[in-house]
This record gives sequence, structure tokens and C-alpha cells, in this order.
Amino acid sequence: MYWVSEDGYLKKCFAKVPTIATRMVVDELVLVPILRDEGIIGKSHVLNGVAVHIWELLDGQRRVADIRDMLAEEFDISAEVAEADLVKLIQYLEQIGFVRSV
Repeated sequence: MYWVSEDGYLKKCFAKVPTIATRMVVDELVLVPILRDEGIIGKSHVLNGVAVHIWELLDGQRRVADIRDMLAEEFDISAEVAEADLVKLIQYLEQIGFVRSV
């Protein structure tokens, strides 16, 4: 069974925090905080595969539901599977302070 978010979450837009530097290394994206924000000092994270694509789509203008639909179509998966994976990643990025709701 896949976790499905509440409808209110699907209407939110998320944007990358501007104090995160990125660098592609082979097929992975390294995310590094460049300012001493509380809680994320010196903690880098690596995204790969679909997570890199999702990172690029988090522009503060697309709703979570829009990104879910794009992923479902592009990767030929159900909306439920796309939503579960998408929401899990966004919640993680939000928890570590790399994205914020706008």
C-alpha cells in the first residue's frame, strides 16, 4: 500500500532554498549548504536518478500535484506511486532545510 498525501499538500508549491549550492558529479547531484543556516551547517546530501529530476522541478511555481502528474506520465507509473515517492522526497528535503513551501 502506498501513502497518499492529503489534498492540501498537493496544492502546495515548494522552492529550493537559495543558500544551497549544487554540483553534478557523474549522474548524482551533490547539495551543499553555503551559509551557516541553523541545523544544516556542513551537511551535504546526494540525489540521484529521479530525485535529481524532482529537484529541478521544485521551482516555487509548480504544485506538488503538477509534479506528480508529470512524473507519472514521464515514467509511465501510477499517480499514487509517483505521489508517494514525490511527497517522501519533498518532506525529507523540507525537514533538512533544503526546500521550503512558498
